[in-house]
Amino acid sequence: NALMTNTNDIRVNDIKVTIERLDLSWNHFGDDGALHLARAIARNSTLTYLTLCDCDIKTDGAQHIANALMTNTNDIRVNDIKVTIERLDLSWNHFGDDGALHLARAIVQNSTLTYLTLCDCDIKTNGAQHIANALMTNTSVTHLLIAGNGIGDVGALLLTEALFKHIATITYLNLGECAIGPISVGHLASAIAKNSSLITLNLDNDYKKHFTSKFRNGIGDVGAGHLATAISVNVTLARISIHDSDIGKVGMQHLNAVGRSTFSVDIGCNFWTR
Repeated sequence: NALMTNTNDIRVNDIKVTIERLDLSWNHFGDDGALHLARAIARNSTLTYLTLCDCDIKTDGAQHIANALMTNTNDIRVNDIKVTIERLDLSWNHFGDDGALHLARAIVQNSTLTYLTLCDCDIKTNGAQHIANALMTNTSVTHLLIAGNGIGDVGALLLTEALFKHIATITYLNLGECAIGPISVGHLASAIAKNSSLITLNLDNDYKKHFTSKFRNGIGDVGAGHLATAISVNVTLARISIHDSDIGKVGMQHLNAVGRSTFSVDIGCNFWTR
């Protein structure tokens, strides 16, 4: 209720509430709580960062948040209030592919969201396709983090085509622990070689750090070779993180051969270092 008064014109007891960042992570309010928040977001014009990690939000809750985001555009207003969320983190809420579909519909209509973090949300291939389709028309998102979701090689290919063949706004991409292998890494590297926006790529297998991953990326020496080729021709890409990605001495040789002083790579805990 307090957030609903958080506008440019409305005051409570002559005090203007101007919350810009809200983090309610690890409070398990579920879909019902997400509904209340969504209603507030739709009437709020100052909130820019919203973090709701591990809040037991499922498909319905994701839909509520998505509906609020649909009002977050340059042209559409609710009660003459423009919602301005720029960063949204819904990680560790298991809304799955259906929830991803609702969020994708919102992304299509949203022109202010720049950071989208959906790590470990039970998103699989279909969910990756929904997000990919949305990003084909969205030009505001610059940072996409989708680590810990089993999107697999097909999902990675769909996202690659959307992010690098249709738009050129993504500067940070995190596909750590997404169950992708050297073939999809090859497709990703080919797209990166022709891309001029991506600055950081994260394909780590240490996203959950102290937990055993269900969706390890098997990049290996072949995948490292593909990435090395992309790095050698893409001068915009500044950093790749492929920590614990089954890379051996051959893969390391590929990466060392690039010889770019303006590029850094994190390859700790691979076979060559053990």
